[in-house]
Amino acid sequence: MKFVDEFRDPALGRAVAGEILSLVEPGRHYKVMEVCGGHTHSIYKYGVDDLLPSNVELVHGPGCPVCVIPMGRVDDGIALAHEDVIFTCFGDMMRVPGSRGTLLEAKAEGADVRMVYSPLDALELARRNPEREVVFFAIGFETTAPATALTLLRARAEGVSNFSAFCNHVTIGPPLRAREVAKERITPVEGLPALSLDALTSVAYGPEAIIVVLAVAGGIIAGIFGGWRAARLRPAAALAKVG
Repeated sequence: MKFVDEFRDPALGRAVAGEILSLVEPGRHYKVMEVCGGHTHSIYKYGVDDLLPSNVELVHGPGCPVCVIPMGRVDDGIALAHEDVIFTCFGDMMRVPGSRGTLLEAKAEGADVRMVYSPLDALELARRNPEREVVFFAIGFETTAPATALTLLRARAEGVSNFSAFCNHVTIGPPLRAREVAKERITPVEGLPALSLDALTSVAYGPEAIIVVLAVAGGIIAGIFGGWRAARLRPAAALAKVG
């Protein structure tokens, strides 16, 4: 795919769905995890799950690296950006808040913060600015770590000494290990306030879900409370209350 409109091509979508159907083995169950909350939102918005065979299950992951990065790491990145360096990062990291602001605000205050699309773009900046240190804010799960590693190897091979990476890659735990800690799962009642703290993902698709949950919970509580109040009234008292 080279153009944006190809992602909205119905014929191409049906062809890809047919290709997936031809590859799956009958009697075998497949589980595919989409890590980022934005992916989950897009999958359900465009009905991608309905195009998949019944034996292909989508599992929702922990959230994108931008969502799960510790606030302290953002603070460290902002501190580096205020040094005499060219600080590079992906566009979605620009607005992630630390305890003292964002990288976008640091840029407005005079820090040389630049958005890049890949670590190779940051390496190219280092080649063009040999007199300055270029730092790449490396984030992502296992899928993006190789690109950072290969870029560092290329910088060493080319003798680019003014390029470095502030590494914040994270890993997803093995499935077997995840099953072993199943007893640590939390209930929906406990999870609602906990997961609502994820600002970026919650803004994307949380408000509607939270409203539905709270509406249902509020209706149940109101029904129980109302029934309990009515049960405590004698018939005459109930009529007096109604009157």
